[in-house]
Amino acid sequence: MRKKIEITILAIALLALLVIVWSFYQEHVHQQYDLPAKFAGMPVSLQNIQDWKTCRNELYGFEIKYPENYFLCQHSVDRISLRQNTTSEEECRTAGKRIGLHVYRLGQVTGIGLGSYSIQLTQDTTVEDIAQQFLPDDNRSMVRVLRTCHPRKINGNDAIVCTITAPGEMPWLTGGIFEVFVLSIYETKDGERILVKVSNDAGGTPHKGDRALRRDVLRVFHTFRWPEQKAQ
Repeated sequence: MRKKIEITILAIALLALLVIVWSFYQEHVHQQYDLPAKFAGMPVSLQNIQDWKTCRNELYGFEIKYPENYFLCQHSVDRISLRQNTTSEEECRTAGKRIGLHVYRLGQVTGIGLGSYSIQLTQDTTVEDIAQQFLPDDNRSMVRVLRTCHPRKINGNDAIVCTITAPGEMPWLTGGIFEVFVLSIYETKDGERILVKVSNDAGGTPHKGDRALRRDVLRVFHTFRWPEQKAQ
């Protein structure tokens, strides 16, 4: 009899522990990383980036910083590719966790892709135009669940955070958000309008839902600045 009581108490204690862990997950992990609206508005701290590396785009003149555990795999005038936990160019050729930055000249580039979805661009395109194209105007609720865009201010500039939540993803493991795109439009010193996109790049499908990788996408974009501008 006593053994049964002990087993019952142990079972209740384990159940209570599971409830506490689940509540913590819902409050601190799921709410920030897994819900598109919460993720798009989550705070980003850049207080401890003194060890981050700097990459400068010589054509347009902007700079970004990236964590020390990322390797600069590709650097051209319109593309930067960062691979996590990499130490050589040889490893860059294999699948892995990546962040990609792309630059598009508005007026010269007429379209881009967000995942498998095509976005048309013009000289006068705004981030709101991109969001409207990414979110189809129809009555299928599933479409809006799978694709979301939320506004965000980054260093005083209007930006949007768009996400794709893929069916079949394991929310308890990845949060269900499969792809993240952060976009903003800037004007260069020559008066040219450029669209900047940072995303968890196609460096291996199993890694796309990674929570820490999504967080780093936001953190890297927040370091985007012109030399005379202080990142916020």
